[in-house]
Amino acid sequence: EEDEEEDDYESEEEVRMTIEQEEELVEALIMLVGKLIATHGSAIDPVLMEKILPPFLTMIDAPVHPTQARLGIAMLDDVLEIGGAKCAHYVKLLLPRMLQSCTNTDSDLRQAALFGVGLAATMGGAEFGPFAHEAVQVLRHVTGQPDARSEEKESATDNAIASLGRIVALHSDSLHPSQVDQVWVEWLGYLPLKADEAEAVVVHRELCRHVVANQAGVMGADHANLPRIIAIFAQVLETEGVDTEVTGMIREIVNSAHTNVPHLLGTACKTLSPALLLRLQNCASSTPAPALTQAKQPAV
Repeated sequence: EEDEEEDDYESEEEVRMTIEQEEELVEALIMLVGKLIATHGSAIDPVLMEKILPPFLTMIDAPVHPTQARLGIAMLDDVLEIGGAKCAHYVKLLLPRMLQSCTNTDSDLRQAALFGVGLAATMGGAEFGPFAHEAVQVLRHVTGQPDARSEEKESATDNAIASLGRIVALHSDSLHPSQVDQVWVEWLGYLPLKADEAEAVVVHRELCRHVVANQAGVMGADHANLPRIIAIFAQVLETEGVDTEVTGMIREIVNSAHTNVPHLLGTACKTLSPALLLRLQNCASSTPAPALTQAKQPAV
C-alpha cells in the first residue's frame, strides 16, 4: 500500500513538472508571437493561421489539463491586445472560445477568458457586433452569481465587469436599448473594482472619461448618478485603484462639480465617512472647498 501511495505521488509530481515545463515553453512562444504581430502586423497572417494558432485552439477545445486551456486563451488575448484593430478579423474565430471559457470552473482560465472578451470588444470593431448580445448575456451570468465577489472569484468578476463596460460603450448599437440601460446600471453599481488592481486603474479611468463626456447611461437623467460616482471616487483615491492620471481626472471632475452642481456634490458628501471625505478634500485642493465640508453642505 505504501508503495502504491509513493507511486501515485511520483506520478502526480511528474505530471506537475511536465505541466510547468510546458507552461514555460508556451509562455515564451506567446511572447515571441506577440513581438511578431507587433513588428509585422497582418504580414504574418498566413503563418499565424496555418501554423501557430491551430495548436493553441486545440489546447482550448480539447485540453489535457486546465492549464493548457488557459495558455490557449492567453495566446488569443495576446493576438488581440498586441495586434489591435489589425487583428479584428480574428474575432469570429477566437471569441466563441473565449465565451465558452468564461464560465469554466478553473479560476485562471475563467479570468483570462473574461479579460479577452473585453479585448475583443475593444479591438474587434464591426466584427464584434454579431456577438455583442451573447457576450453580454454570458458576462451578466458571471457577475450575477451570489458568490461573484468571493475571494476566489472577485478578480475574474472584475474582468467581467470591465468587459461589460467596454461592450456597452462601444457596441450599444448592437444591443437592445433596455439592455444597454441595464448594463450601465450594473456596471456602475459594481464599482469600484478592488481585486484586480491593474484592471481597476483602467476601469476607473474609463469612468472618469465617461463622466467628462457626459455619457448619458453613466450620468443618469439630470446627473442623478453623480453622487454615486463621487462616492466611487472617494473610495479609490489613495489606493492602488488609481494612478496619477486618474487622480488628476478625479480632481478636475470634483472641482467642476463644486462649481456647476454643488447640490449634487453636497448630496454625495453626506454619504461619505470622515475618512473618505478627507480623501476627497485632499484630492480636490489643499484648501477644502465649502461643498466638501460636512458642516457647510448646500441643501439639495
